[in-house]
Amino acid sequence: MDSQASVDFLQDGIDKLKKLTEDMGISESDVILENTVYVKLPCLKNNRSYLLRIDCNDYPIEPADYKFVNPQTKLDSSPEDWPNDNNQGFKIVENPRWICIVGTREYKKRHPGSPIDPNENLLHRVVFHIFSQMNK
Repeated sequence: MDSQASVDFLQDGIDKLKKLTEDMGISESDVILENTVYVKLPCLKNNRSYLLRIDCNDYPIEPADYKFVNPQTKLDSSPEDWPNDNNQGFKIVENPRWICIVGTREYKKRHPGSPIDPNENLLHRVVFHIFSQMNK
C-alpha cells in the first residue's frame, strides 16, 4: 500500500471514530491526531478518564498499537494510567503493559495462530471495543 493510501485509510478511520464519540460520551475534540492518535476515554465505573495512545506505524498493513498513557507526558509510565478490569483485556500487571483485544498489534503478536478478520483492526471498532471493555 502506498503512503498516501495509508494516510487516507488512517484519516477514514479517524473520521469513523469521531462519528462514535457521542456514543462513548466524549467530544470530537477528545480525538487528537499528532503523528499519533490520542483518544480521551471515560470510564463510567470509576468516573475517570484515560488517555489512549494509538500508534499507527504500518497501519493498516499491521494493526495499530494501543496503550493507555499519562495525559501530561503521553508515556505509559504507571499502571494507574490504565483502567483496571482485573487483567482481562488490560494486562496492567505485565511488563510491558498491553491490551489483549482482537485488532490490536499486541494481540496479533501474542496470538500468532489466531485468524484475524481485517475488519476487526479498524480504528473505530477497536477503540469502541476498548471503551466497552473499560465500562463492563
